[in-house]
Formats: sequence, C-alpha cells, structure tokens
Amino acid sequence: MSSIIGPFDGLEASILRIDPRYTLQGRAGNVGELVGIFVNIALALTFALSIVGIAYSFVMLILSKGELDPKKGERAKVVVAQRALTWSVIVFILTFFIISLQKNFFSMLGANLPVGNP
Repeated sequence: MSSIIGPFDGLEASILRIDPRYTLQGRAGNVGELVGIFVNIALALTFALSIVGIAYSFVMLILSKGELDPKKGERAKVVVAQRALTWSVIVFILTFFIISLQKNFFSMLGANLPVGNP
C-alpha cells in the first residue's frame, strides 16, 4: 500500500521545527500583547523614518544652494527642502510624544511593559 502525502505535510513539518523563541507566538500571550508589539514596531519605524527624513531634508537644503528657479520666480528648491524639513520635524516630535505618552500611560496604570527579550 502506498501512503498518500498531503500537499501541506512538508510545510507543517517545517513549521513544527521552528523554535517558538524566534516567533511572535513565544512573546505574545494574547491578542492585546500582539497588537502592542505591532504598535511598538510601527512607532520605531516612524521614529527612524523621521530621522532619515530630517537628514535627507538637510541634504536637499544644502544641494539647493539657494538658487532661484526662473520658472516660478522663487527659491523653489529651498522651499521644498524647508517644507520637507518642517514635516520631518513634526513627525519626529509627534512620534516622540506618542512614545512618551504610551510609556507614561502604562506606568500610571501600573502595568509592566516588556523591556527587551524574555
């Protein structure tokens, strides 16, 4: 008799070999903790992107050299760089405020926040 192998048996065997310490399953006990992990990841990415945006805005500002754009009659490159810098700083401040608000809110509730790997 031949044994029929299902199409997902190999996938199931591979998944069962994964160590739970390297997955979110080992770190999140319920849906709330899983959402918290994703919110923390989103905040970290937003914070990092705002820093990259600030650096890029400074590069744009330096490369603009204050040159006049003959079509618009204004310092278009400088204006674009200043606007990008303004929005990057706004995102940086808002993200920093949200992170500090999150930490203070949970500490006021007396909840323990996960700090690093278990």
